[in-house]
Amino acid sequence: MEGQTEAGDRDDHVGTAALGCLVEQSSTACSVHSGSGSDKSETLQSLRTIDLGKPATQLSASTSADFFVLLSGAAGTPAKAESVKFVSGDEKLKVFTDALRTAPYRLNFPDESAVKVLRRGTLTCAPAGNCMFVLVLPDDVRTVD
Repeated sequence: MEGQTEAGDRDDHVGTAALGCLVEQSSTACSVHSGSGSDKSETLQSLRTIDLGKPATQLSASTSADFFVLLSGAAGTPAKAESVKFVSGDEKLKVFTDALRTAPYRLNFPDESAVKVLRRGTLTCAPAGNCMFVLVLPDDVRTVD
């Protein structure tokens, strides 16, 4: 029928709107009213999360560190980390700087203009698990240190 979209198209539009919320607002201020709210939150969280695998050396306890990542790109090209800087946290995690520099960031740029985006993220490693890097929502960054 004219004027209506199929359920799949609606979900795609809702997903796109939710991604806009990821960039524009904190997760608590933005809600999506199609499907399960927790499903959409998990999807948004997964888009900000990068699995860096297991640490090279065994950890005795969970640990974390914050990093700044300068991402660059343009429409049609994947975001690439131009630079990565350790900010604070466990010094042992500085060894992940190169892994963060080559990690696949799921960030789309709006047009052909060259764009650079500075993001902060937290790398968390568990003794028996993988190390996960989660980009912090822009509204949640309160200080640079």
